[in-house]
Amino acid sequence: MIVQIVPGYGKEENALYDYASTLAEELNKRNIETTFSINNISNKTKVLLHYSNYGFNKNGVPKQLLQQIKNWIEEKHIELFTFFHELYPPKGRPWQKSFWLQQNQKNIYQKILQLTNIAFCSNEIVFNQIKKENPSYSNTLLNIGLFSNIPVIEKNILVDNRNNKAVVFGTFGRRKEVFENILFTKVCSLLNINEIIEIGEGNTANAKSNTLLNIKYLGRLPSNKVANYLRENKFAFIAYPQHLFAKSGIFAAYAGNGNCIINFYNNKLSTVDGLIETTHFINAQTLLLGNNFFQNKLSENAFNWYHKHNVVFAVDTILKAMHN
Repeated sequence: MIVQIVPGYGKEENALYDYASTLAEELNKRNIETTFSINNISNKTKVLLHYSNYGFNKNGVPKQLLQQIKNWIEEKHIELFTFFHELYPPKGRPWQKSFWLQQNQKNIYQKILQLTNIAFCSNEIVFNQIKKENPSYSNTLLNIGLFSNIPVIEKNILVDNRNNKAVVFGTFGRRKEVFENILFTKVCSLLNINEIIEIGEGNTANAKSNTLLNIKYLGRLPSNKVANYLRENKFAFIAYPQHLFAKSGIFAAYAGNGNCIINFYNNKLSTVDGLIETTHFINAQTLLLGNNFFQNKLSENAFNWYHKHNVVFAVDTILKAMHN
């Protein structure tokens, strides 16, 4: 029995619950029982904690969670495995909460880490941060990437067999950032894209006043329908720091479905996690500079990169770690 602890379980839908549910589906395929109910915790239960500090506490300082874990370890002798999805945000400005709370936020995650048998994370940035800030942590820490909550294809579909349209999927703020980018219209014109499919909560109509393109707003859709739109169309637009792509579920969904991914985020920090710009994705600015843009190759490379650490790989790695 594996008990997964997820922020907001039973109260609201969120990306971490979607992630844990996808994990549970793969575990169930292997006849491994998993639950989200803490009532099932008994002696020597394996607990997989999905840690995101603000997910468990509005101030990002989940003291109650820390105390509960200590109690389970002392009373139930649980084995704790923690996936650190988030640690704590940058310190920010004096008028922001994080400025005053960051040290407490850091202390909590470090204390949970010290109670953890094996820790997981999704990208090199977090991996290196944990290593640097916790030199005394002697247990295993594994970077296993982030798989997609959206269904992905097992065999890629050539871009020539897809519609010449672009999908913009994700949170309201990220989608809005795509549409507001000054290069958006130029990229669409260069690629002869005449229709954009927008998927997600909240219509970003106010950000689209400068474009004459046909933008079809579909709102929130079930994951299988999102997957269908990704598979049917060539391009996928995103606005996200490229050095953090490995922790983006949206990027994972695009890559896992073989889209040509174009990034509209302006700050181009060096990529990590085996990702290379112009190989696995392309920045809008780079594209407009006239560099060669091989759509089939970009699609294939992103697809192959993703499937090296899909949900099957993640479950294989987690189970191996739990049983060593």
